Amino acid sequence: MGLPEAIVVIKALLSYLYSGDYSSPTSKALSLHAGVYVAALKYDIPGLQSLAGTKFELSIKELANAALLDSSVELVGMEELSIAAEIIDGTFQRDDKLRMHLILTILASGNSTGEK
Repeated sequence: MGLPEAIVVIKALLSYLYSGDYSSPTSKALSLHAGVYVAALKYDIPGLQSLAGTKFELSIKELANAALLDSSVELVGMEELSIAAEIIDGTFQRDDKLRMHLILTILASGNSTGEK
């Protein structure tokens, strides 16, 4: 994760500590939620970890629904997917919740389009 992405993650973490929530831009939301999840895991903030996991799952589902409705929409952009995968790899030994959401969504989208 580069410095600009890390700054956005820290801002989200601080926002959560002060308000109990954080906002995310529509672009790069998936990687932001993954980064926040990893930070919450690292700093042992279970409430933020749960919130970021839920937001990650919702972002994945929104992308999948958009891809089902419009074939020109990619399920997950390759750049965003690689960033999210890199972040999720950092949690693999301790937690695989985000990885499972990502895998299940990709498998479900392949099945719904007739691919195997």
